[in-house]
Amino acid sequence: LSESNVRQCITSTSSSMMECLQVNRQAYMSLTKHGGAMVPSRLGVPYHDQGDWSLFKPAAYYPPTTVTTKKGDASSSSSSSTLSEQEEETIQMGLKVVSVRANNPQNGLPLVPATILVLDAVSGMVDAVVAATYLTAVRTASGSAWATKLCQPTAKHLVIFGAGLQAQCHIDTITTVLAPHQLERITIVNRSRGRADALVKQYSQTHPTIIMDVILLEDRAAIQTVLQDSADVIVCCTNTATPTLFDGAWLRPNTHVNGIGSYTPDMQEVDATVVNRCSTVLIDTPEARTVGDLKHLQVSDDNNHDDDSP
Repeated sequence: LSESNVRQCITSTSSSMMECLQVNRQAYMSLTKHGGAMVPSRLGVPYHDQGDWSLFKPAAYYPPTTVTTKKGDASSSSSSSTLSEQEEETIQMGLKVVSVRANNPQNGLPLVPATILVLDAVSGMVDAVVAATYLTAVRTASGSAWATKLCQPTAKHLVIFGAGLQAQCHIDTITTVLAPHQLERITIVNRSRGRADALVKQYSQTHPTIIMDVILLEDRAAIQTVLQDSADVIVCCTNTATPTLFDGAWLRPNTHVNGIGSYTPDMQEVDATVVNRCSTVLIDTPEARTVGDLKHLQVSDDNNHDDDSP
């Protein structure tokens, strides 16, 4: 499947994006103790010493089978070693290869190119090769959207740092998952105006009830004002190595922050003040402990929770 095929599947109808969000929610639920997902640690390979990486991410899904207890009460779900033919057909296996190449945009290529290899679980043969650059962006944004829905369901002002594909997908998913016409304002913060102005023009047409505005990253006073006065949700989707987007002391109490750009110890979007102001920090993989945003925390295994809730 090409990039255009994937985009068409996700954006072809008004309900397609919500269907995508629901699928992503189910995928997150499958990561719980008896959810059926198996996600080994990713393998990261650096490209020279310029901060670029290629990541190899295998995953599988085994359909959970219901375990019954006395009187036929269902107590939990677990993966059975003996599966029916129908269950065998629902096993999913695949591998995503995703890279970050800082020089790609200037060559007309995506910053984060990705491809998914889908396997037939029974034979081990390749079933499909899926272009996954857009799919990766919308999957990441879907996680942020559900987190926003859970943590800040009445949000009215969304502030996004960055103006690339991730920014676009975060607008699409967050406006979809929140109540219609709930968001009143979206502010794009970017180093330059070009792509930010293009996003404002695009979404002013598709979301005419939302006020759209741009702040340049160098305008620190304007950023401070908007964060202190009205920002409910912040999305950080940059590849910065230093936490210079904003000062954590500027955030209002109960501001929800989606930080998605940091994935190595040398990358950091939010400063220690932001993290230290959080009463609880939740991560979905052990690798997340070491990213630049969180590496200063002292995490104890005693504080880890195998949460079985959706």
